[in-house]
Amino acid sequence: MYSAVCECYASFRNIVNFLVHGKREKEVIEYIFSEVDKHIEEDDLLSEYKLNALPNLYELFVRLVKYLLDNKPEDRDQIVILFQDMLEVVTRDIMEDHVSKLWLIVMKNM
Repeated sequence: MYSAVCECYASFRNIVNFLVHGKREKEVIEYIFSEVDKHIEEDDLLSEYKLNALPNLYELFVRLVKYLLDNKPEDRDQIVILFQDMLEVVTRDIMEDHVSKLWLIVMKNM
């Protein structure tokens, strides 16, 4: 089970890193992934983040994969909205106590 979860996380990370292109957006997702990786290594992921929102993130990811499999150019805007929804779930529901540094990254580049 642990290996399956690690494999899913790695796939999710690769897909997001491949699809996101903006400099500021890349910095934000890199910060999020580096924080998750840090807490995985420190073995405190479950105590640091509120993972009860993972089913919501999972549903959004499944929708994203369906859009990618369909590969329709007219779905581009829906994919952008899905990414925004994913960011909201991660920052508002999962990492809510760790968001201040993330917003510093966003504001630095405005």
